[in-house]
Amino acid sequence: MKSSRSRQLLTVFAEAILRGADVPALLEKVRETYGQRGVSLVRESDTGTQVLGTAGAAPPCTPESADTIGELDAGPYALLLAGPRLRPRDRRILTAITGQAAALIRENELVAEAAHARELTEKDRLRSVDVTFSPQDTAELLATIEESTDQLTRLVTNLLDSSRLAAGVLTSDPRPVYVDEVAHSAVLSLTGIPGLDRIDLAVGDTLVTADGALLERVLANLLDNALRYAPTGPITVCATTPGENVIITVTDHGPGLGGEGEDSREDVFAVFPRTDDQRTGGAGLGLTVARGFVEVMSGTLTAAETPGGGARW
Repeated sequence: MKSSRSRQLLTVFAEAILRGADVPALLEKVRETYGQRGVSLVRESDTGTQVLGTAGAAPPCTPESADTIGELDAGPYALLLAGPRLRPRDRRILTAITGQAAALIRENELVAEAAHARELTEKDRLRSVDVTFSPQDTAELLATIEESTDQLTRLVTNLLDSSRLAAGVLTSDPRPVYVDEVAHSAVLSLTGIPGLDRIDLAVGDTLVTADGALLERVLANLLDNALRYAPTGPITVCATTPGENVIITVTDHGPGLGGEGEDSREDVFAVFPRTDDQRTGGAGLGLTVARGFVEVMSGTLTAAETPGGGARW
């Protein structure tokens, strides 16, 4: 019964993104589900522990005062629970819920940024009686709002997909598809992001048995990541067929993975990667969702350094 309620929490948090629910109300759901005295969502930074939301009469405000901690691998966010300790299987669900709560915080911050940009635009308009914005200034302000909106949309989509993966309800419908068609659809889904002209689709007429919709999202997330962290140089999508397997690679020439060894290659797939990682700046969901989708299709997604600098997926 508790396991069922735990999985329902994942759905509640995912739907909250669309309804705009507040963090304290969602934390109260966590507290009720697990019979806790108090629950807190916190974020660690160089300046200390920041409490982002609480629920209950006695919410713990530091990891030392919590009985159970739900945290993300190499991430700054954590759920602190005061009350009965959770079983290992409940802790796994709690980790997924922590990721959703943290993504909701990030979504709220993006909404606030977009609202602030609109507010500044309106204030400048009201203050300018005889002064008008130049076409360039107007375009820059509108681009800022549009960029925040697009980023928020991608975050929400990845958050909902992350919830489906964590709950184990995502299924695959494999069938023969041409990599070229899927890759072109992935590029079209990124319309508006600078640098799309740098993408080279060198996949030929390769045919792969896969779920076309999931594969499109995988390639879109990998290309979005490459465009974000490799602002210059070509980004190449290749497809090869050694034996019975099909290998699809996305290669960029940016700063690389920001570390050495297998641990560094795995860190990039963690939600909310470490702040000292060179490949930071987003919520960290895109690569996590991409790997999850590939695994649902019975494939593997790995990261490697590009010879001469960059990353290859």
